[in-house]
Amino acid sequence: MEEAAKNIFQRNPIKSSLFLIGLFALGVSLTVYFYLKSTGQAPPSDATLTKNMGVYADVITPTPLTCPSDFLMTDYTVAGSGYSVLPGKTVYSYVTTDAITKVIEGGARIVELHIYDVNKDPVVAIADESTKKMLTYNTVPFEKCCITLGNSAFKNPSPFVLSLVFHTDDTLVINKCADILKSTLRKFMLDSSYSYQRKNIALEPACNLLNKLIIVSGEHHKGNGMDELVNLSWSSSLCRRLTYRQASQTYDHDELIEYNRRNITLVVPDLDTASMENGNPEICFSYGCQWVLMNYGSLDNAMELYTGRFQQGSFMLKPDELRYKPVTYKKPEPQNPEVSFQPKRLQSPLYDFTIGSV
Repeated sequence: MEEAAKNIFQRNPIKSSLFLIGLFALGVSLTVYFYLKSTGQAPPSDATLTKNMGVYADVITPTPLTCPSDFLMTDYTVAGSGYSVLPGKTVYSYVTTDAITKVIEGGARIVELHIYDVNKDPVVAIADESTKKMLTYNTVPFEKCCITLGNSAFKNPSPFVLSLVFHTDDTLVINKCADILKSTLRKFMLDSSYSYQRKNIALEPACNLLNKLIIVSGEHHKGNGMDELVNLSWSSSLCRRLTYRQASQTYDHDELIEYNRRNITLVVPDLDTASMENGNPEICFSYGCQWVLMNYGSLDNAMELYTGRFQQGSFMLKPDELRYKPVTYKKPEPQNPEVSFQPKRLQSPLYDFTIGSV
């Protein structure tokens, strides 16, 4: 047997070398894996990554949107999640679709995903905005995120908003995203009357959108397969996407309040590589901002305020003074004919003439 094996290796030296290299690589890989696992440095499980996020489902019992109602989408503040695949308070972490499930169970009706091009495939992660270098330790396929949304987002009939931030202008990759959305979430999408941003979602009665997916995005959806699917764009005048710093430190809060009466402002957490702690959301709510997204992975004081606001429902009416009120006028009283300026005929046995304006 030993002699036969020796003859095989002698007859095929290249194949034998490749076999030995492969065997060596497998041995190294297994050694490294078990070493990392034994020292606690192996990639943690999804359950480990998101274990702290389960607290939201324990304290929040969101009730569905109350219908029938004539209140518009712009009249509501809505619970939402920014950087929704991030399970912690730092970007230097693993990302997981389980975090999406946790934020939805915790009442979020808005999820925002940042999409990147990796080998011509759309993936979700977080990268440095200037260098485009990945900050998270891994990426998750966009398709997996969409499947997770389909499985968890529509157990509650309230409208659901998906915000997509494209960090690529590659038409092929963006078209792949459109195809994935159609294959995974088509049955939840709005009908064609909402395609190409034909309607202002802000002025649509929220009860008309029950069990529906509202897709929001920016400038990269134009001229590709996503244009048909996007219902609201922050590259238009009907929606703004601001960072928390931009919204909370606005130079003209009166203008922002007035804008939010008839349009929608989406506020997202500031991307900070040191810490992804949340800012006080009540500042943005006081300016009428409807969609103030939070990092659910950061269990901080701001998140405590946020969960308190949405503890009973993911859609909460804005204060009356921040909502749009049509200007109305009192109906004029009928004119008294005795004081009319119209020509008037005066007659008697002695005269007959008409008084009129000159």
